[in-house]
Amino acid sequence: MIIMKSYLNKFIGLIYTFFLSRNKNRREINNDKYLLIICGHMGNAILIIDGLMELINYCRDTGKELSIVCDPYMWKTLNNLQELKDVNYLENVLADNARFFIGNLTRMHKLVKGLEYEKIITSLPINNVDHFLAITIPCKENWCIKDDIERIRSMRTIGFGFIEKCYSNMVVSNVDMHETQRYKKLFMSVGVNDYQTSIHDLRGTLRTQNSKYIPSNKYITIALDSMNPNRKWRLEKYSLLIEKLLQKYSYDIVLTGTNVNEIEFEKCIKVKFSNNERVIDLVGKTKFYEWLYILSKAEFHIGVDSGSIHFATSSGAQAYCITGVWDGHRVFPYHCDTLPEGLHEPICIYRTDLDYEKLPCYACKVRGTEFGTLNKACKKACKKGYPCECLENITVDDVIECLDANYR
Repeated sequence: MIIMKSYLNKFIGLIYTFFLSRNKNRREINNDKYLLIICGHMGNAILIIDGLMELINYCRDTGKELSIVCDPYMWKTLNNLQELKDVNYLENVLADNARFFIGNLTRMHKLVKGLEYEKIITSLPINNVDHFLAITIPCKENWCIKDDIERIRSMRTIGFGFIEKCYSNMVVSNVDMHETQRYKKLFMSVGVNDYQTSIHDLRGTLRTQNSKYIPSNKYITIALDSMNPNRKWRLEKYSLLIEKLLQKYSYDIVLTGTNVNEIEFEKCIKVKFSNNERVIDLVGKTKFYEWLYILSKAEFHIGVDSGSIHFATSSGAQAYCITGVWDGHRVFPYHCDTLPEGLHEPICIYRTDLDYEKLPCYACKVRGTEFGTLNKACKKACKKGYPCECLENITVDDVIECLDANYR
């Protein structure tokens, strides 16, 4: 019954979007106002920040007024990376984890009523709530990236297809084009001059930081969390990995994360290593810059497809990313035009028992807009909150073999 109400709520939201979107774009609006809708979580923040600064500079140089819509956590993260003085933040429009429900859409529409823009730019095609704003606010042009891939036909993709048709300008890219390259292609399409994608360098910011939690011995950091349960590696596997790392290296192990299941953590890790002085539990105990400083001093960092990998990389640590192929390599591995001296691109750890690019469900999230598309068992597991099959099948030995092959 709850699921049916959810589907009905979204369906009504789609109808509401359809009526609001009619004739909203392609108007002769030449008010020199741009709106950027930034999608995603903290990992997306560090990937977009350099491109965002290029867009801000372009708008300043050409006399454009730039406004930004994003959720409060994204805005806070962006400002932690770079103080954003020359932009107008539309506060309270997007809530954290806002859903495509009719009540939320009507609330958003009331907040933006009366606004109009020369150009509206949506950073990534991943969230219908973000698209709602892009296709219902009056504008001359609205821009987004489109994957050059055939989608699976379903109610979800039909709705997604309708939304795409409401954009006046779609910038087509390969499914495996890295996210920073997507931002570059999108921003250059709206007028920004050519720029070089790179790893955002946080080391200058961290020189003034410190932490009481820094171990006296050399250490490895492991992030146990992810914003999405389908992209989490099981804590049982982390427990086995910690055992093997303790045997293999003389380093201490520092555990980090915020979105960690407390009961599972207690059972799988905390009780097991409570008397081991080499395992240091910092889960939920550090503030943002302190956490980054701790990552920056690690011998190397291990985590899943999540913000910790990007922030460890930008802080100067070698990151190892345990990841699946739901996004068709959109986020990992990196594809930088330039690389700052002393920073290292993350090393990806995929399942080794098969050619994952030949899986029928490769790029499932892109092709069907949900995890597990074309893989019934995986899709069923993902709906229950378990990890994707391509992540689930990565073993502790796969991680150790990757470290053996790459770590000096």
